[in-house]
Amino acid sequence: MSAGLGSKIDLARLETTDVNCFAFPREPRLTRTKLAELFSLGGPTVSSVPTEVNENFESQLGYSQFLRMISKFLGSERSTGAVVEARNERALKNFGSYVGSLFKDVNIKGLWLDDGLFSIPIDELKEYVPCDLDRIARIEPVIGKLLQTSGSFDELVSAFDKQLFDLVANKKVIAFKSAIAYRNGLKVDPSDEELAGEEFRAMKAGHVETSWFGPVVPKVRNALLVRAIRKAGELGVFFEIYTGLGDTDVVGTKCNPILLQELFKDKRVRGTKIVLIHSGYPFTVEASWLSRVFPNVFVEISAPFPPGFALPMGKERFMTILLTAPPSRIVYGSDCFALPEMYWMYARLAKAGLAEALEELVNREMMDEDECYSSAELIFSRNAERLIKKS
Repeated sequence: MSAGLGSKIDLARLETTDVNCFAFPREPRLTRTKLAELFSLGGPTVSSVPTEVNENFESQLGYSQFLRMISKFLGSERSTGAVVEARNERALKNFGSYVGSLFKDVNIKGLWLDDGLFSIPIDELKEYVPCDLDRIARIEPVIGKLLQTSGSFDELVSAFDKQLFDLVANKKVIAFKSAIAYRNGLKVDPSDEELAGEEFRAMKAGHVETSWFGPVVPKVRNALLVRAIRKAGELGVFFEIYTGLGDTDVVGTKCNPILLQELFKDKRVRGTKIVLIHSGYPFTVEASWLSRVFPNVFVEISAPFPPGFALPMGKERFMTILLTAPPSRIVYGSDCFALPEMYWMYARLAKAGLAEALEELVNREMMDEDECYSSAELIFSRNAERLIKKS
């Protein structure tokens, strides 16, 4: 694939580590219905999708782009029926071999899998995913269970610490992650720990409301988030935080990563490497600025709803990131799930968009080509290595 219209910079073969994605099942047979589910409006936590959206998914730009790209890869006609037939012919023969051909084409060497959705045992994944695989543990499921089983706040904190320690000590995870933007938003007050015990006792007395994710206890969740980030640093692992817009359940009014500024000033979290998922899209400047002023903060470049959400994948967004965040603080992630074709497509789109942005910087005489490739290597693999390197 060309790096971009008229671009001289080609990043297609750069080694790639995906620091933010999900497991996908062994699914050698693709259907039109499955494609409709993936490219329809909404997201994984939306309970239902209107019938008319499913029927019209092929008109969306994201799907049109996918169809053009995958039909070329498969050597088929550019239609849903032809792509499904050609894909199934190859995947049904040997699904692992087919996945390997996709990953080889974009040089995916590693996937770091969020265990919050589609959790599949690593040993099972290795049977059909030909790259390095590691897990990242979400703290929300841990918190949800402990809120039910803990009799006191002290018991909750002690059990929480132990579970985090065990996950790292038993080499089950390389990092932790929070989706607190889907609970009470990113306005995290580091001092909430002082009031969290009182809120926990009120919850046990039945004096707090509940929602789809469980008890609405923002001070408890904030306190445990701060604790988890600090513990991650002590245990020698990094921490990911979901930022920016998502599906209908994200707290849209409190998802701007700038709300994390006071938390990042807290000395207790300074020793932990922190990754802002989605680079806060559409609040990309804010996220990138945080990575410039806080040396332990990184931005990750995936878009919400990959790869059907086309807007964040353009040259303009990557230019914003490159002009604000140091290259040493930018990492590649896809946020992909469900089908191997999604990881392949996102890697190609990210490399094409970044190549166009880098070439623009060459045209502006802000970088030369050697510096462009060095920066791209940092983004697609070398910064990932830095995240897991003990410091």
